[in-house]
Amino acid sequence: MLVAHRALPRTERGPSSSPVPRGSLALMTAAVAGFSVASIVPVGGWTVLLLLSGVALGGWFVHHERRTAAAVLPSVTFRRSAPLKWIYVAVGVLAFGIGTEAFIPFFGQELGGMTPLVAGFLGAALSFGWSVTQVVSANARTATTVRTVTVAGPGLLAAGLGVTALLQQEGPATAVAALWFLTLFIAGAGIGLAFPHLAVAAFGSVADPEEAAKASAGINTVFLIASAFSSALAGVLVRVGEPSIVSSAQYLLGGFAGVALLGVVPAVVASRSAARAVSRGAPNRSGV
Repeated sequence: MLVAHRALPRTERGPSSSPVPRGSLALMTAAVAGFSVASIVPVGGWTVLLLLSGVALGGWFVHHERRTAAAVLPSVTFRRSAPLKWIYVAVGVLAFGIGTEAFIPFFGQELGGMTPLVAGFLGAALSFGWSVTQVVSANARTATTVRTVTVAGPGLLAAGLGVTALLQQEGPATAVAALWFLTLFIAGAGIGLAFPHLAVAAFGSVADPEEAAKASAGINTVFLIASAFSSALAGVLVRVGEPSIVSSAQYLLGGFAGVALLGVVPAVVASRSAARAVSRGAPNRSGV
C-alpha cells in the first residue's frame, strides 16, 4: 500500500459517469450458479437442465450486453466489423483452461499417491508454464511471430491437456507422473504464448484512445467471467466421471482440451489484430 501510494501518479478526482451494470451482473451470476449447482445434483436430467439453463442465461447476458448502456464490456465489442469480440473469445478460451487447476492436486494425491506438497506443485505446473512463457512471448516484435504464437496458444493448451488426460492412471510410474508435470507445463505455456498479444490486440483494435483503454481493461473482465464458468463446469465434468477418479480426470482434462481446440478459430482472427497492433507500435499492456 505504501509503495503504491508513492509510485502511482496523482490524477484528478471526479464522479464516475458509468452506471453499475446490475442487470448484466445478475445474469452472469445466475448463469454461473446454474453450472455450479449442476455439479452437486445427481447426474441425470437435473444436470442437463441446469447446464442448459446456464447456457441460456449466458446467451441472455450477451443479448443484454448488446443493448444496454450499463454494460460490463465496452460497447465496441458488439459492433459488426469490430474484431474485439473474437479477441475476447480467444481470451475466454485460454482462461477456461485454468479451471482444471482446482482438481489437479486432488488427482495427484488420489491417482499418483503424491504428498499434498508435491500434488500442490503439480497443480501449479500450468500456472508456472503460463508465467514463464509469457515473459518470453511478450518480447516478440515481428508481425509474423506474433500471429504464429497467438494461434499456437490455444492449440498448445489443447495438446497439453489432451495428453495429460491420456496419461491418467492409478498408481502411475515415476516417469508417468513426471510427464504429468511436463504436459501441464506445456498446456500453461499455450496460455503464456498467446495472452500478451491478445491484450495488445484489444488495445490496438479501437482507434479512440478512451475506448481503447476500456477495450484493454475488458480483457481482465472476460478472463474473470471465463474463469468463473470454467470452475463451475469443471465440477460438473468431475461429477460425471464418478465413481472412477480416472474417468473424472479424463472427462475434465479431455473436455477442456476440446474447448481449447475450438479456440484456435477465434485466435486466427485475433492474431491479425495482434499483428497489426505490433506493426503500428501499440504498447504492450500484457501486464508482464
